[in-house]
Amino acid sequence: MILYSLVPLLITTVLIFTDVPWKNNKGGTAVWLFVIYLLWALAFTMGDVPSQGIASVLTPDPRERTNVVSISNTFKQIGMEACALFVPIACLIIPGGSRVLVKQGETDTPMISGEYFTSAVIIAIVGCILFALIPLWNKDRVPYQSGQTYTIREMFSALRKNKPLMLVILSYLLGFARQVQMAIQVQASNAIVGSQNLVIVLGIATGAGSMISMIVIPFMVKKWGEKKVGIAMAFYGFVANMLSFVFGHLWFTHIHSVTYTVLFYLFMFFVGLYSSSFTILPMIMTADTIDYYEYKTGERMEGASYAMLTLTIKVVLALCTAVGLLFVNLSGYSETVAAIAAGKATGFSVHTKDIIFVAYRIIPGLSCILAAIPLFRYEITPEKKKEMAAFLEKKRATAAEE
Repeated sequence: MILYSLVPLLITTVLIFTDVPWKNNKGGTAVWLFVIYLLWALAFTMGDVPSQGIASVLTPDPRERTNVVSISNTFKQIGMEACALFVPIACLIIPGGSRVLVKQGETDTPMISGEYFTSAVIIAIVGCILFALIPLWNKDRVPYQSGQTYTIREMFSALRKNKPLMLVILSYLLGFARQVQMAIQVQASNAIVGSQNLVIVLGIATGAGSMISMIVIPFMVKKWGEKKVGIAMAFYGFVANMLSFVFGHLWFTHIHSVTYTVLFYLFMFFVGLYSSSFTILPMIMTADTIDYYEYKTGERMEGASYAMLTLTIKVVLALCTAVGLLFVNLSGYSETVAAIAAGKATGFSVHTKDIIFVAYRIIPGLSCILAAIPLFRYEITPEKKKEMAAFLEKKRATAAEE
């Protein structure tokens, strides 16, 4: 299924950023974007669901599965940061538009259509080539019935019986705002560091912490289990986000202070130390809940479980975008951009930066606490995982002998 998604995914990614001749017709442009983005979402989902679910069939060993999820998410993080590197390169190649590098206190000029299009082509080609490696390099090691199908009613009925999975989904939904900063990175970068193409500056600081946590979290999971790690990282994320906002505000009001500049980026790094927990843990826990369901019922539902998780991720991303852009609108960001373009302003006010940073840090911090609540009732402990793994191994060995 992943291979079938590549061509439509590549084409629709490029079309989203194509400068169409009817762009001045708002109605026609809205319809065009809706249709193309819908097709893009369908193509992406075709590949995303099996790519997420493959971890549960690559190995029956929960410890190996934790490593698989950790390594894959580490490279996923590298890929996300690489996108932020491709865009400024495209802007430096294409004449006009973004200047990329600006003096402190100034704001970059907006990107033009050619810069968006070139960036989309580069990222789409590289991304699809790398995406194709998943089915080409991996082999299933956990037996399952490939032709098994479920009605929607049967699928949701089965999922309702899988309490641990429902708790994972609920935790992800309640913690949706943890990813708001991803939805407004361009606006935050433009307002805070002066250029939409310097998003990589914010990304490196947070990404460095995230990369470290991707390495450390699997060891934490092996020692304490997903439940304890998830709850601990949620409370850590709350504290780190709140302190990051405080030092961000102090930096905005003392923009030339070396001390506050260092503290600002240091706490961006500290926030990154928790950020990978809400991408890695749901994948590991979902794989465990699939084993749990087989342990309880004798059936495996990889497709249904990861489809539900993917649907939840899509809903979360939509909510993040809505909340993030609401704060951007309240901040006066668009008015300031217009004033800069007209030569009436050279940068963003502290008030605008603070409101955007509320969405960037305060809202995600509060969401961390909400995400922790369902995890207190999550019942798949390390001991339970060992029990399930031993039972399922014996069951599969018996089935293989028959």
